[in-house]
Amino acid sequence: MSLTINLHAVVLVGYNELNNTVHVMNPLKGRVSHNADKLFKSYKELGSHAMIVERNK
Repeated sequence: MSLTINLHAVVLVGYNELNNTVHVMNPLKGRVSHNADKLFKSYKELGSHAMIVERNK
């Protein structure tokens, strides 16, 4: 078991199905890419918290 201390939010901005990567805006590192399986594994392990913002129509 590992302990994650540096928790913060990222914004998902893209997905590349061909190489299974997700692209996120990270406030600490800027735009970065991650292996999708690893990112979503971490997402689930941390409680699957997400927020969607929609404009009123």
